[in-house]
Amino acid sequence: MTRRSSTLAMFATIAALGLATASAVEALDQTWTLDAEFNAGTNTSTTVAADSVSLATTGVGTPDPTIVWADTNWGQRQCVVISNNEAFALTEYQVALTVDTATPIAGGRMNATGADIRFAHLGGLTLDYWIEGPIDDVATTIWVQTDTLAPGPNTICMYYDNPAATALSDPLAPFTYATPQPLYVAVAAGQAGQPVSLVSYTPNNQVSDGVNNATLAAGGTATFPGASHTAATVITATGPLALRGVGNSLDTYAPLAFAGTAFVLPSNRSNNQVSVYAPFGAAT
Repeated sequence: MTRRSSTLAMFATIAALGLATASAVEALDQTWTLDAEFNAGTNTSTTVAADSVSLATTGVGTPDPTIVWADTNWGQRQCVVISNNEAFALTEYQVALTVDTATPIAGGRMNATGADIRFAHLGGLTLDYWIEGPIDDVATTIWVQTDTLAPGPNTICMYYDNPAATALSDPLAPFTYATPQPLYVAVAAGQAGQPVSLVSYTPNNQVSDGVNNATLAAGGTATFPGASHTAATVITATGPLALRGVGNSLDTYAPLAFAGTAFVLPSNRSNNQVSVYAPFGAAT
């Protein structure tokens, strides 16, 4: 599902989503003041005839008039269409984008640290994101939490080219939710009847095992008693947690994001038990 434009590439690897071809880089203005900026356009040829000069360029075009420019303090953007293949809307859904940040940085159109990167969908530059990196690379991974993805095509845009912008990349923000979501599952049979110990990475984290509830500060801890716990207990929360069963030889609860339908489990643990739980369908 990789799609490349001439200067920027974006793609998502999410089963529920499909990714259409990313647009060419769009510039709010078509003004370049440095040779490097002009070449990053990219200038391919210049023709002088009589009293006119014609430039053949690729990679930078005028804005798509059907997509409102989110903030005029940002000079360039690229948009990508993400198709929600489900029959229902997805909210607060994370998408991993692969972006060529090396080209705009070399052309002076992006901050060398990516501090001016922002993402927009239906409103302003409000989507939470995390630049996993590496920055200044042809394949920079950026995680974006979308607001709402309606069934069918949805367009989100990455904005940059604002020297005054300060960094907003946050490794926790894209994985934090407005309402509790099912995030972790016990998996191992040994978790049945066992307490679970929790530590929150984020403030005001609302955590529940379906019976017990806690609101934790960043770094806050709690222990849920195990009377109601089974090998398939699900922990809901509004943010990431560190958690494990309380007891000897109990593994951590597994993130539901690890769910899949095919597993390869190399092991040299003699006759010790390895547990696999398939909450969404048959696994092989």
